[in-house]
Amino acid sequence: LAARVNAAPENAAPPPEIGQTILAATGRPAHSAIVWVHTPPGEFAPGATLPLAISFPQTEPEPGVTEVFLRYRHVDQAERWQRLAMRANGKAFSTEIAGICTQSPFAIEYCFELYTKDNAAWLAPGFNAALSSQPYYTVMRAGA
Repeated sequence: LAARVNAAPENAAPPPEIGQTILAATGRPAHSAIVWVHTPPGEFAPGATLPLAISFPQTEPEPGVTEVFLRYRHVDQAERWQRLAMRANGKAFSTEIAGICTQSPFAIEYCFELYTKDNAAWLAPGFNAALSSQPYYTVMRAGA
């Protein structure tokens, strides 16, 4: 490594894209105003599948959500997050959490990973601007 550093010209100019690369790595990402609609279920029945859906009501959403994944786990910090690809149906995406997961006495927490056609990604619901909101949804077991 030292030989490569010493071999570089002393007044070498950095490549023109280096500034943009540094800004992309250290700056705040700019997200388009994508509006989503999701109604969390009130509770889940033990052993039953838990259907979840999210939709994007814009007539022509830009940059356009192309892929959505559901991230979920029991409200148990010892568990890892699970990830499911959601099925697209027009401007909506849906999936189900398997009944084996709803057998637990724990509530389930979840959020959505949104990806756009230009490879931007973010979580829904995510944090609000003040970072004071809950960045996930929670659904309780029936009878809990």
